Amino acid sequence: MLMPITRRVTRLSLPFVFLFLWIGFSSADSDCPEEGYWACNAESYVGDKKDGIPHGKGKFTWNDGAWYEGEVREGKINGQGTLVIGHEVEGGPCTYVGTQKDGNRHGKGSFSCKSGFSYVGEYQDDKFHGQGTTTWIDGSKHVGNYKENMFHGQGTSTLADGSKYVGNYKENMFHGQGTYTFTDGSKYVGEFKDNNIWNLRGFDKNGNLVFAVVGGKEDPEETKRLMKEEEKRQLAEEKRKKSLNSLLATKQCQRCDLIGVDLSRANLSGADLNKANLTGANLEGAYLEGANLEGANLEGANLEGAYLSGAHLDVANLKGAYLYGANLKGANLENAKRKGAIMFNTTMPDGTIDNSGC
Repeated sequence: MLMPITRRVTRLSLPFVFLFLWIGFSSADSDCPEEGYWACNAESYVGDKKDGIPHGKGKFTWNDGAWYEGEVREGKINGQGTLVIGHEVEGGPCTYVGTQKDGNRHGKGSFSCKSGFSYVGEYQDDKFHGQGTTTWIDGSKHVGNYKENMFHGQGTSTLADGSKYVGNYKENMFHGQGTYTFTDGSKYVGEFKDNNIWNLRGFDKNGNLVFAVVGGKEDPEETKRLMKEEEKRQLAEEKRKKSLNSLLATKQCQRCDLIGVDLSRANLSGADLNKANLTGANLEGAYLEGANLEGANLEGANLEGAYLSGAHLDVANLKGAYLYGANLKGANLENAKRKGAIMFNTTMPDGTIDNSGC
């Protein structure tokens, strides 16, 4: 099962008791010519043979209740098949369905036990290796990359109590960028290093910054600085909302901060947006006929399907703007910066269609 971390500590307890129920048994005994040669220690075999050796498709059974049915090559389990083992073990039996190579789970497959434990994903040399999903009997789950039976690379772990970690791992440890969210909604966001909280921020359930950690230690000065930044951001957001409401009500918003706002399909015909900052704004399908966008910053804005006929875009910054299907017929683009603007099926001021892409 997965265990939650202790909050507000600089050293994180590994949140995962790594209980891979990896039940196995020897595929070779003293009489077997080489490891992986299953025929000699099986109680029985029924199936195809070649030169007296199991080869093709068949079924092995062992005296402890284990059995395998599937592809066999030269006496060894190779290829697709089903292996059932662990009848005598608590939590068993367990079933593996997938590919094997010389008696080892290798490739893609699923491993599940009567207890409720399971792993579905990629294997290499009998180990979890590659993309996979592990589910524990308490409902805990890890989805992500594995390396030799360990969490390694990007992954998402959800605990039975509902807390979750999304981010990078290194050999079972939090390592790299990640987010740990507690059951009450509070969270750690930032960099973890060798299972330590390293360079990150702690937020309460309402998203308010509570503390900052720098180099593995809580830093009061950095916390104060970030709190001031957050206060400025919130004030700017409130101002932006007021500007947006004013624009929709009056169609007047000169020099407004409208960064990233959603104006999709808004009716802004004749609106005065002189020198407004619309960086990254969503103007998809917006009706801007005759609008004054002189000097406006539309860098990275989405103008797909926007109607800009007769709009005044003199000196406007359209760098990287998405203008797919936009109508600019009669618009004034004098001195407008269009480098990187994406144009497909875009009606230009002279009525021609621009499919140049950029």
